[in-house]
Amino acid sequence: DSLPVRVVGVAKGAGMVEPNLATMLVYILTDADIDRDVLREILPGAADHSFNCLSIDSDQSTSDTVVALASRRRKLPGDASSVTSPGAKALATAMSQVCDALAMDIVRNGEGSARLASASSTRRSSRRRWLETTPMSDGSSWPSATASRATPKEGKLAA
Repeated sequence: DSLPVRVVGVAKGAGMVEPNLATMLVYILTDADIDRDVLREILPGAADHSFNCLSIDSDQSTSDTVVALASRRRKLPGDASSVTSPGAKALATAMSQVCDALAMDIVRNGEGSARLASASSTRRSSRRRWLETTPMSDGSSWPSATASRATPKEGKLAA
C-alpha cells in the first residue's frame, strides 16, 4: 500500500499585488519523491496561471517569492523522471490547484478588498496578449469601480 502524495501551501501577500507577482511569499510543500530539476520545471507553470495573474491595486514589487520544497518521502505513481511522465503530470496538476487556491485567497484578503472579480478566456492561444488587453490587468480603474457596485445596474462587467 502506498500512501497518497500530499501538496500543501501557505501564502502571505496583500497590497502591491499586480501581474507578474508582487509583495508576497508563497511556499508549496510536498512529500513527493520528485527530482529537483523536474520540480523546477513544474513550478513556473503553476505560478504563471495563478500568482502571475493577480492584480489588487495596480502596484508591482520586486520582493516576490514562490518556493517549492519536496521531502521525497512518498513515491509518485508511475515514473516521475521527467515533466511529461505520469507521476510528474499528476504532481503538476496538484501544485496548480494549490497555487490557484492560494492566489484567490491572496486577492480575497487584499487590503481593502470587498469583492472578487475574475476574468477568463476560452482561447489560450495567446495568453500574453489576453493579459495585455484585459481591463483587469491594464491598471484601468473601471474594473475596480464597476466591481465595487452592489447592484446589477451599477455594476456590470462588460467583456
